Amino acid sequence: MLFDSHCHLNFSDFENNYQEIIADCLEKGIGLINIGADYESSKRAVAIADEYPDKNIYASIGIHPTEGEGEFEQEKFQELIDVETRLGASKIVAVGEIGLDYYYKNAEDIKSLKHKNIKTIDNIKRTQREEFVKQLNFAQKNNLPVVLHARGSKENPDDAYEDMLEIISTPLSSPPRSAVRGKLQRGSQRLNNKTRDSRLRGNDNIVKGVVHCFDASLEIAQKFVDFGFYIGLTGIITFKNKSVDNLRQVVKMIPLERILVETDAPWLTPEPHRGEKNTPQNVEFVALKVAELKGANYEKVCEQTTENVNRLFLNDKI
Repeated sequence: MLFDSHCHLNFSDFENNYQEIIADCLEKGIGLINIGADYESSKRAVAIADEYPDKNIYASIGIHPTEGEGEFEQEKFQELIDVETRLGASKIVAVGEIGLDYYYKNAEDIKSLKHKNIKTIDNIKRTQREEFVKQLNFAQKNNLPVVLHARGSKENPDDAYEDMLEIISTPLSSPPRSAVRGKLQRGSQRLNNKTRDSRLRGNDNIVKGVVHCFDASLEIAQKFVDFGFYIGLTGIITFKNKSVDNLRQVVKMIPLERILVETDAPWLTPEPHRGEKNTPQNVEFVALKVAELKGANYEKVCEQTTENVNRLFLNDKI
């Protein structure tokens, strides 16, 4: 068995053929988790999962840092969970994808911020951090793991990862009304340690999850692993670009017990199908590359990464 831990069959790209794709995945022994990016796509992910009550088709709900429209409305997302709970077997296994994305400097280029009067990159970062922390709290309240999205700026590709590590690393117990207080450090990119967003987390437990589509340094990967997170790998590791060599080194060094494989379909199609629309079936090529880089047996990679999904998301259901 193999598990695509992150795909988007709930997006309009697959509106007319998601059932055909899922049928093929199930025949091939591939389970999957559809990931929400806003309320509507989250709701859609849950609806698709509910079509397969006894199959390994699941959903994650949340607001992507650049794709959602407006603020995180906890009540609406809580209702999705509550309805599933009343059905007796919730197919919602995570909150995400949530996180920080510093790639765009202009709020007009960010769907989630167009309606707000935000003019500076510092305010874009501040707003994203507020929404991120709200959703971390929500995940913690519902005892769910998180699916993290991080994309750094062009000038410093690691900055979003570094900020995310800071937020998740120091949970405090007394939540202030605002998610961000205090002075920014390191060129207005960091919060003062005494006033970190993570105090909004509500208790002393660090939430667990996966850093989806990881694309940063080995040092940063190790820090997430040290916090109990998994590293999500996509088709990027199969790309022939020399610039991917550092990421391939991460794959070699991170324990297989902390790796998830994913497609992020419809994007990031792995070799040998790069340039085509991605589908969950292509998770096979990601797993094959992991096996090659680690000098491991392919079947062992499938077994262990599936077990990792089982442990993180499914509470040992499979």
